[in-house]
Amino acid sequence: MIKRLVLWILIIAALVGITGCSSNNSADSNTAADFTVRGLDGKAVTFSQMRGHPILLNFWATWCPPCRAEMPFLDEIYRDKQWSDRGLVIMAISSGEPEETIAQYVKENGLFLPVYQDITHKVSNDYRIQYLPTTFFIDKNGIIKSIKIGAFASKQEIESGLARITQ
Repeated sequence: MIKRLVLWILIIAALVGITGCSSNNSADSNTAADFTVRGLDGKAVTFSQMRGHPILLNFWATWCPPCRAEMPFLDEIYRDKQWSDRGLVIMAISSGEPEETIAQYVKENGLFLPVYQDITHKVSNDYRIQYLPTTFFIDKNGIIKSIKIGAFASKQEIESGLARITQ
């Protein structure tokens, strides 16, 4: 019983430490850091351009089995009209992988969601990513409302997180 209590305390402490993910100088430590990434289409996208929309920011890798397991759920959310009608933006960022590897994975798995590259790990470092997958639920004002470390088990689990940022 004591071992479980200690484990829960450590988990909670780790999660509390992660919530300060902003590397900018904002007074609000829960403000998502701005960044620019390149999509597989070659176009650069700056996070601050998404302001005004709820954002699901997912860090993943093709070599990560839990990431691979949750990717179909994220793609379902991306293609679900109820979420696009609410202005939801999904950004799946693969850290440190070559474009060819990511593109091949996307093609082989028939994914439609936008996938971006963090070749230098800068964005992952700014968001203090230690484990993959890690997902941030960010409201339309750029405030991080919650963080999920680990894979989603279902589309419904993702939707419960989205409910907090799409109201």
